[in-house]
Amino acid sequence: MKDIKLKIKYLVIGLIVFLSIFFYQSTSFIPQLEKQHQKEFGRIKLQKLSSSLSSTTTTTTTNTSNINLINQDEILNRECQYIDAVYIWFNENDSNHQRKRKEQGLESLDNSKYRNVDQLKYSLRSLNTYAPWIQNIWIVTDDKIPTWYTNEYNHKVKFVSHENVYYNRSHLPTFNRVSVESNLFNLPKEVSNCFLYFNDNVLLKSPVNPTDFFDEDFNQVLFETNNVFGSTLYKEVVEKGIIDDFYKSLFVSLHLLDKVWSSNNQQNDNNRPTLFNSVIEQGVYPINRKVLLEMNNQLSEYLQDVSSHKVQSVTTDIHIPFIYNQYVKKLSNSDNNNNNNNNKYKITQGFNFYGELSELNTIQDALDTESSVLCLKNNLNFNDEYYNQQIDQVIKYYNKILVDSAPWEK
Repeated sequence: MKDIKLKIKYLVIGLIVFLSIFFYQSTSFIPQLEKQHQKEFGRIKLQKLSSSLSSTTTTTTTNTSNINLINQDEILNRECQYIDAVYIWFNENDSNHQRKRKEQGLESLDNSKYRNVDQLKYSLRSLNTYAPWIQNIWIVTDDKIPTWYTNEYNHKVKFVSHENVYYNRSHLPTFNRVSVESNLFNLPKEVSNCFLYFNDNVLLKSPVNPTDFFDEDFNQVLFETNNVFGSTLYKEVVEKGIIDDFYKSLFVSLHLLDKVWSSNNQQNDNNRPTLFNSVIEQGVYPINRKVLLEMNNQLSEYLQDVSSHKVQSVTTDIHIPFIYNQYVKKLSNSDNNNNNNNNKYKITQGFNFYGELSELNTIQDALDTESSVLCLKNNLNFNDEYYNQQIDQVIKYYNKILVDSAPWEK
């Protein structure tokens, strides 16, 4: 009887030990299993998200409520049917614009001394006069409408808020044109796959045809100069600051492309074909949204960094239309490596005239040029004693080449 009690005692002790070990292992194993399951589920979920965004990523988005993204597949699966025009426009004279700058801790612009030249009005008028075949005109702006605009007899001009274009809305408000350009991949789906990108200081001087920008199959034209340069000049030229802002932005862009495209970290001329050394003309930029999306998907991290810049930095901001041109070339050639006729683009020179209004001969040169497009930078100094006469000369010139008002003007 004593032996039976002793056996029962040892059996109970053994059972207790066994159950203790079992529950200890269970409590440690279940969280591990749960953690592993969550890890696998999270990975699958991330893969699905990446697929739905067509590989678009960003390192700057911290709040998903700020994400604003079109259906990229819809853009990629359709072809161009017509050509639109897209503008970026800031109204720096607007009081709300000034208020937002102040709220962002930025220096206020004293625009009270500036006379408004209304370059956007004349640019749009030039489209109505010389390119009536453009289907729609989209103006991307910070919810601002020009005082001279009316939609009473017009449905061709449409305004698009920054809120509806920015992928990461936490980057708003912005006062940087390049920041807006970095989000053009995210234009509303209603915008044609093929469009012409204008700044408000760009206007048509003479009649143009769709084939000046896209051929019958909507292969596009690139406007470039005879000038070429290499990235080995980057440190010597950019760091010493011996060139203007435009060329600085081109060198910064080349530096970025070297970094992204090169197989190693050495940035030199041998890493980029001479194909990518041509300087872009300043003026109108034909854009295909498929190329723009591909460019964004590969450069998303860099473009979103630019998007976050409230004001333009001439030493760090890239030249997005220039980079776009390089992607047109790169994609066209990579898609047709086995085809001798592998160029899906055409390069045209001298189509755009660029001049600074502060130069005395700019207006006369603009009158004399055979270029179809004018890009006239308004860098007039209001402290100049002849400032008002210069502005009057500019407006007189605009009215001379663009006599007829557009239907959307009051």
